[in-house]
Amino acid sequence: MTDDQDAIAANQPNESVASTDSGHFYRQPVEWRLDQIIAEIDAQHAGQVAIGFLDIDRFGEIEEAHGWGLADALLKAVETALSNAEQATFSGRYVRDAFMALYPNLSLEDAFLVIERLRQQLSSTAFALESGLEKATITVTFSAGIASYPGEAQTRNEMVTLAEEATRRALENGGNRAALARPVNMTPKTSHYLPPQLDRLRQLAHQQGRAEAELLREALDDLLRKYDQRIARRGLVGLLNRSADDQPATKGGASPGKTLAKK
Repeated sequence: MTDDQDAIAANQPNESVASTDSGHFYRQPVEWRLDQIIAEIDAQHAGQVAIGFLDIDRFGEIEEAHGWGLADALLKAVETALSNAEQATFSGRYVRDAFMALYPNLSLEDAFLVIERLRQQLSSTAFALESGLEKATITVTFSAGIASYPGEAQTRNEMVTLAEEATRRALENGGNRAALARPVNMTPKTSHYLPPQLDRLRQLAHQQGRAEAELLREALDDLLRKYDQRIARRGLVGLLNRSADDQPATKGGASPGKTLAKK
């Protein structure tokens, strides 16, 4: 663990404590460090930072084939591997099976080359995992999205959203690849809110020194992540219920030593 990670861990909640559906406590350390880097860029009016958003392809299939215990061990193994990522100043788990690595002073194009090498290394790694009495060697592929600041994104939240969208696009195009963030045009959408909600929003915007619209976009991202997590969790619960109805299942839901081939 780097000095940055030690300092952040000492000032952040223990992620083993109850976490929100959108993975807030997982995201806090990497967001905190990214906010620091962006603040330095803004203060000096110089510099740049790129982020790599990496997602395990078809993670639900891994849970189904190996069970939640080994799937969780895989997430921890990937996080450990990322701690040694080339040129990354900080990395960590972001939400569910997604991870983020931070690259100060790298342009978007240079970061793409570095992150693509990292993605290929992770996709060719055989992770030897253990969970209780269960063991497995698992090889999986990754999709990645790359975004930078300053650039198309004007805030940390916008940069993460663009990188996440690029990762989703890479997965929809078959996975096992990286994609650059692309510029987007804002789409206006009229909504109605209760007066007390708007009063609290104005107060929050004033306290944070941010625009109300920016806070609403951040809230929408959290809402979408929240329901992504719920859908994934319900799918796993359904799998466990079917397994219990059909036959006695092992704790992890799969036979020890099973290997999942690359997709």
